[in-house]
Amino acid sequence: YADIVVNGGTSTGTQTNTTIETIEASTATAASFVEGKKVKLHGNLTVEGSRSYIVFRDGTKIQLYTKNFKNISKENKDNLKVNGKELTVTGTFGKHNNTLQISYERDSDLVWGS
Repeated sequence: YADIVVNGGTSTGTQTNTTIETIEASTATAASFVEGKKVKLHGNLTVEGSRSYIVFRDGTKIQLYTKNFKNISKENKDNLKVNGKELTVTGTFGKHNNTLQISYERDSDLVWGS
């Protein structure tokens, strides 16, 4: 499982190739996290307070983050609070302080269910 954080922090990165790798949280490990890499991350949410994560198999937590949270739909905001909710998020891996993040840009980067 991986962790995703919903708010706080800034993440930057660049991606040059057009193929986006899909990472399954149930089989991923810390080695799957490459800062600046754009990926589709699939797993179930772990909610801690106001933050949402996807947790990798080895316990590595990836926080979901967007700098555009005010522009995210109410439906997505509500879904991000549901522990165990299945999600595929398209975004870029980054770090804020010691927190591993996947930063997404828009509503359509969050796909609920399988």
